[in-house]
Amino acid sequence: MIQGFYTATTGAIEHQKMLDIAANNISNANNDSYKTSNISFQELLYQRMRMPNDYESNQNNYDTWVARNKGQTPVPADQLTDDQIAANNANYFAENKLRSGAGARVSEAGLVMTQGAAKDTTDPLSAMIKGDAFFAVEDKDGNITYTREGDFNLSLENDGLYLVLPNGEYVLDENYDRITIPDNVNKDDINLVSPSYAGDDPTDIKLGLFTCNNIYGLSRISEDQYVPTDFSGGMVAETRPGVDIVNHAAEMSNVSIADEMVKIIEAQRAWESNLTVIRTADEIEAYANQMRT
Repeated sequence: MIQGFYTATTGAIEHQKMLDIAANNISNANNDSYKTSNISFQELLYQRMRMPNDYESNQNNYDTWVARNKGQTPVPADQLTDDQIAANNANYFAENKLRSGAGARVSEAGLVMTQGAAKDTTDPLSAMIKGDAFFAVEDKDGNITYTREGDFNLSLENDGLYLVLPNGEYVLDENYDRITIPDNVNKDDINLVSPSYAGDDPTDIKLGLFTCNNIYGLSRISEDQYVPTDFSGGMVAETRPGVDIVNHAAEMSNVSIADEMVKIIEAQRAWESNLTVIRTADEIEAYANQMRT
């Protein structure tokens, strides 16, 4: 079987993944605080093409190999200068650069964690994080995840009034406790602030902010929810200056529609090119089979 058939098949499959990721970014472009994914490719194993005069074929006659390929009279190894040794070694091991590859694959779909643009709102329960930090939220089962979504709601329950996400997950403070709203505080008077805010007004509701050593190592488990991994390190309370909460604002997604359309065009062209190679390889195999008969 022609190697190009397998190489092109791999390329078509991987570029289909690129199309899917770009399409997913575009579909979430209007979702507040969504972070785009950027795909990266990695080459698969390749074979080095060996020629008759390569160093592998002449390991026992190094001086003759150097002379034949460089047109020089062989010099005894003990008389070579340091510069000549370095030059000869470089040529000796790097003369042949012909390689036969086996295609490429998607190595990762990394997160692009740049700050999204701010959008003003009139809702006192909306807040935007300024800087590389996350809110902590807890679901009904006690599982804790991290998000930059700041479109909060209130949930009236038997034991109090809680600050929650639209899906009902509880927003946590810096001690990982669920945030409750005092009974004497009206919704319109609520002021969402960072843990470093020093005010004592009962309308000041302090939200927990958390970060990690490598935010690009976080694992996304939904549109805007993340969990730490070995690559990100554990989550800790955010204490850096400059990281704060902006009231009455929402963070827009950082998706660039123009960039994603370019990626879709590139992936589609590459996908079509790989299909052409597959079709050509199939035709060559058909002709070869016909010649046998």
